[in-house]
Amino acid sequence: MKSTILGSWNLQNVETISRYYPGSSGWLQIANHYDLDLQAKDLYGRAVKGERLDVTTIRNTAASTIKDVQKFTTDASGRVIKRIPVAACTGSVLSATNYGPYGSPVDHWSGTAQAASVTVDLAHAPAPTAPNVKTSTQSILRICSESYLGYY
Repeated sequence: MKSTILGSWNLQNVETISRYYPGSSGWLQIANHYDLDLQAKDLYGRAVKGERLDVTTIRNTAASTIKDVQKFTTDASGRVIKRIPVAACTGSVLSATNYGPYGSPVDHWSGTAQAASVTVDLAHAPAPTAPNVKTSTQSILRICSESYLGYY
């Protein structure tokens, strides 16, 4: 049985948002989508074509958990490159006012957000030996709304 591992994976976001929401250092901030770039490899570092994987986005609110699972298959180079949409904010949200970069004068915003995570799982691959992985998770912050307050 073949052993497939996550060779590399990256989430990024190029939407126009402030990226200054407080308390989210190290988290990817997104508004409507994120871009996934992943490569599956075998234990010898060769790309694995046709590997199935699940990408799960989970947002937690006070009242519920919102879970979205999308299924993909790696291409001939062992990669999946996709733009993943994130559903609209529902339920309770975090709220912050008057945030922005350090300094004075600077731009200021107020906004709402929901904490979330993205998990990539080579769902049908057997568990590899450490330090190799077939599953990995990254924290994200779903920006629900953001209002510009001005430069002061």
